[in-house]
Amino acid sequence: MTTMIRIEYTDGTSETVRPTMRAMCMAEEHAIKEKWGSVNDSPIRINLYMAYVALRISGKLDTPFDAWLDRVASTDVTEEETAETNPTA
Repeated sequence: MTTMIRIEYTDGTSETVRPTMRAMCMAEEHAIKEKWGSVNDSPIRINLYMAYVALRISGKLDTPFDAWLDRVASTDVTEEETAETNPTA
């Protein structure tokens, strides 16, 4: 399974990001530090932060989280099946 997050911005543009495990771990660590609770307690905020970190890691974003969040109109988190490959084939 691959997590994909589609972000719609207030200006009408959108982009889709695939968070890496590093982005997921950084979002989890930040949520604990900020006392947001678990992903079950604060799924929207944690998924937004995960998308934000993924965009920063990829070099597509350099603004602070709150400034970026002010531009976000909505998000859609999906889990996509990944094709299994045989590495010995």
